[in-house]
Amino acid sequence: MTDDQTTLSPGPNRFSSVATVWARATEIGRAGSLRAMGKGAATVADQAVVSATNFVTGVIIGRACSKDELGFYMLGFTIMLFANGIQQALILSPYIVFSAKRPGAGLRRYTGSSLIHQLVLCSITALVLALASFILSLVNDSQRLNAILWALATVMPFILLREFARQVSFARLQVGVALLLDCGAFVVQMGGLLLLAHIGALSSSRAYWIIGGACSVTSLVWVVWSRHAFVFSLDHVLPDLQQNWRLARWLFGSSVGRAASSQMYPWILTAFHGAAATGVLAACRGILFAANPFLIGLQNFLGPKFAHEFHKNGSGGLYRATVRAVLVIAAVMGVFCLAMLLFGGSILTFVYGAKYAGYGLVIAVLALAQLVSAVNAPITSSLMAMERTDVEFKCSLAAVVVMSTIGFWLVKSYGPLGVGYGLLAGAVASTTYGWIVFNRQRRVGSTSSSANAIPVGEEL
Repeated sequence: MTDDQTTLSPGPNRFSSVATVWARATEIGRAGSLRAMGKGAATVADQAVVSATNFVTGVIIGRACSKDELGFYMLGFTIMLFANGIQQALILSPYIVFSAKRPGAGLRRYTGSSLIHQLVLCSITALVLALASFILSLVNDSQRLNAILWALATVMPFILLREFARQVSFARLQVGVALLLDCGAFVVQMGGLLLLAHIGALSSSRAYWIIGGACSVTSLVWVVWSRHAFVFSLDHVLPDLQQNWRLARWLFGSSVGRAASSQMYPWILTAFHGAAATGVLAACRGILFAANPFLIGLQNFLGPKFAHEFHKNGSGGLYRATVRAVLVIAAVMGVFCLAMLLFGGSILTFVYGAKYAGYGLVIAVLALAQLVSAVNAPITSSLMAMERTDVEFKCSLAAVVVMSTIGFWLVKSYGPLGVGYGLLAGAVASTTYGWIVFNRQRRVGSTSSSANAIPVGEEL
């Protein structure tokens, strides 16, 4: 619409015209706000369903099975998290960024390319897990771990495909679709687990078969329902992959670093103290899932918020927004940590049973590590807004250094409590590094244009 089309003509109807335009604008604004609020509420509800699914699954296994079985389940869960992190970095994060820039037929072609990338990743993951299971059977007689690896080799493609369906739905602003998928998976998964627990047949490996079955049902239904969203063009598959990699290479490094710095601890704990100790760790960390909807929802909000703040108000405005976010997170998570310190042990016993009594201090230390990691989230988000995508990777490397040095000793000496101390030390190292880089970047930004950002990969 041109300027002259929006100019109000003088005369007796001028103020009524202004009132009409204002009323219409208010109506549209309210409708948009209501839609945004509805999508926001659906997003929070979806994350709550996903967190509840993971939490209740752990509780069912913890109460129906031994500590060893819960420990083996956690080892399998670390593999799931690692594979999901690779998927998020290589496929899902680029899709969220680039799908918004490709309307119409271009979006359908890109979605088709992304689905092909997804299927290739699923195949590679299944082959790697099957090979790992075969090698393990030759060098180790751990039948339960081998059974978990075989189960994951079979069902991991469906687990990853379900996450692909969720993130594509979010990227296309189809939040309700993602919520329906996750609710369906919750019903199928809980039904299967409770049935096996009732007849006394539940185990860690069978739990993954149930999880895979639930994911296969929901993801395949989504593929059929969304079939019109895909257009397959082999000419675009490789160029789209190259475009994704230019964005994803630092994210990929960060995913590997995060996996090494946190998901290796259960394996180290199992090596030194056995699967039962890992089961205790799984139960203690399960209690902390209560904070996940807040933390994950916050991370989803901070990225676009800080990008807008930096574009509008520069490094000074971004610094103020980051400090405010850090203070809010510290206050909320501080209260959560205090609650875990006072009542964490009692909650653990109530939820998982008397066999997990006496581990309140482990929960308190893990909660403190979670607090420090949460405080680091605004810092890394603000640095990404300033195009320092390398910082998250280097933060994860700092945590890897802690894990591979003092972390080993802490786990060997203190068991599950040592894992808490190791995660806390790694979180402190990562946050300290991120804060130093953020302050340095802010000082540079205050004396130069935001267009002259420090090149990605520049060292301190």
